[in-house]
Amino acid sequence: MESEFTGSAYKSGKNECITCTYGIRSPEFRDKLRERSGVVGSIAVLLNGIEPSFSVKLTGGFWRNCPELKDVRIREWLASLGFLVWKKGSPPKFKLILSDDGKSVAIFQLEDN
Repeated sequence: MESEFTGSAYKSGKNECITCTYGIRSPEFRDKLRERSGVVGSIAVLLNGIEPSFSVKLTGGFWRNCPELKDVRIREWLASLGFLVWKKGSPPKFKLILSDDGKSVAIFQLEDN
């Protein structure tokens, strides 16, 4: 059965950071993925549920204490939505849907951002 989670935008530095790493953070998603699939090395990501998907590497840090899906394509998508800068403590929110088999996740922008 598919599982839904809320996530938030993540960046590795302060606002206006050109070299920051961006991603989507959701500890609950990470925990469910581990329960469903074990500690896997990557997952297929669909942004707004649109093909083609792309593979995101899941590092040891992801599994320990940094539950962010990070990839340059996620940064580009956040930029296209106008979400590279946000008020401190108020990152944009997203819905994550983990597939039944735990091999892919669809990420959707929430309407109230």
